[in-house]
Amino acid sequence: QKNGESVYGRAVEPAGVLYVPARDVIISADSRPSDEDIEKKKASALRRSGLLLKNEDVLRAMEHSPAPRYLPVSIKKGTYAGDYLATAEQLGHLSAFVDETLKGMAKELRAGSISADPLYKSERDNTCLYCDYFSACRFDGKTEQWRRRKTLKAPEFWNKIDPENKKEGGDVRAADD
Repeated sequence: QKNGESVYGRAVEPAGVLYVPARDVIISADSRPSDEDIEKKKASALRRSGLLLKNEDVLRAMEHSPAPRYLPVSIKKGTYAGDYLATAEQLGHLSAFVDETLKGMAKELRAGSISADPLYKSERDNTCLYCDYFSACRFDGKTEQWRRRKTLKAPEFWNKIDPENKKEGGDVRAADD
């Protein structure tokens, strides 16, 4: 978005960000499913996740079928609906929040902060399981504190990153305090 004008010759506005599965769909079943069941399961597995601009024209242009097949939205009473829709203002707040977070992380690294600060949801879902530096770090979760992962509902998240609320001390760290 920031370099869109130099690339496309005009300002660009974000329409969203989608995570597209980059794998073959493998269907498992107890018995031989029908071709129709296989197609339904494949379509479900290929449904994207992410965030989209809440704009009917943009959403229609992204997917031409009458019922969304790949986009993480639904159509209720002829209108697109879902928690994965955001206004242009919300997308702007999100962009500012991400920029601010990355600058803060860079500032901490420049200041020499390299302490382990892993997120934890469960024994089977924590950042240490995928960390290339686990053997060197030796974070054990007993003497050091895990940062517990907190899930926010969409309205709560948008409220927390709104610049007006940040003036009142709102914090959106991904962990419980």
